[in-house]
Amino acid sequence: MKVRTITSMLVYTLPIISILLFSLKAMPQEDTDQIHDKISTHISNGDSENLSEHLGSTVELSIMSKDGTYSKTQCGYILKDFFSKHPPSSYKIKHKGTSDKGSIYAIGNYVSGKEAFRVYYMMKKESSEFQLVIIHFDKQN
Repeated sequence: MKVRTITSMLVYTLPIISILLFSLKAMPQEDTDQIHDKISTHISNGDSENLSEHLGSTVELSIMSKDGTYSKTQCGYILKDFFSKHPPSSYKIKHKGTSDKGSIYAIGNYVSGKEAFRVYYMMKKESSEFQLVIIHFDKQN
């Protein structure tokens, strides 16, 4: 009798536990996908103002001749200048992922007229939100 009760309990509880565990694992991926979508939209639109909302307090930035660590405000001005001189024709993420330490990153292609740039960015969780800490726009030949 006890074996039958345990067996029927397992038959009903295992699927529920499996669904709960799968749901918990899927939630962070959905969150990071939404974050990548926002960043991608801002880059695609050349929207430095909204992109700046996602900047960390300091950002490692590499765009054309600008290469260094900048404050959030400085980085915003540099991005605004870049997008005004190199307005986007297209931007597409080619690869995205998560590091062992919980940072998220993406590599994409940004096209402005006849110029092409390889874009790399990395975000870390600061103050319970992911913020951009590295942004590189590397000109392609």
